[in-house]
Amino acid sequence: MHNDEPYCIDPELWKTIGEDMHLTKKCSGIPAHFGYNIRPINDHCHHFKAEEWKNWSLRYSPIYFEGVLPEPYYSEYVSLVHTVIKATSYTISPDDIKYVCITFPQSSHLYLYN
Repeated sequence: MHNDEPYCIDPELWKTIGEDMHLTKKCSGIPAHFGYNIRPINDHCHHFKAEEWKNWSLRYSPIYFEGVLPEPYYSEYVSLVHTVIKATSYTISPDDIKYVCITFPQSSHLYLYN
């Protein structure tokens, strides 16, 4: 499914992602219903607070990584994000628990062990 070499996003791609985030914020940003606009990741990630990391990880990164992360990394990443969202919901059903227990180990190996 993947080789043993970790995949790294080129620094220029991080810059492009950050510029797009800046433009989004400059053009009235995202609707308040979805949360507040976070600072561009390329310039401010070292100063992100927990809420910004949560928003980046669970909301923005799947959008910005589409077309950037090659397969199978992108699909696995989105599966991991989906699993974390289910696992951290305010309510979780028995089916959600089963889903998390099955999916998390399958999705996390690419990110936790490389």
